[in-house]
Amino acid sequence: MLVSGFEHLFNFKFSDQYKKRDEVIKRKVNKRTGFLDRMGTAINEKAKEESYW
Repeated sequence: MLVSGFEHLFNFKFSDQYKKRDEVIKRKVNKRTGFLDRMGTAINEKAKEESYW
């Protein structure tokens, strides 16, 4: 349901949502959330620069 909601919202069709999910799961552990890890680090650094800590 989530995928179909995004497809409708963005007017974009995913080729095979289950294949994409399996590809993500098969990635090495440290590669699964690399982007999210970098995003979290960047947010924390920005918060420190802006004295939110």
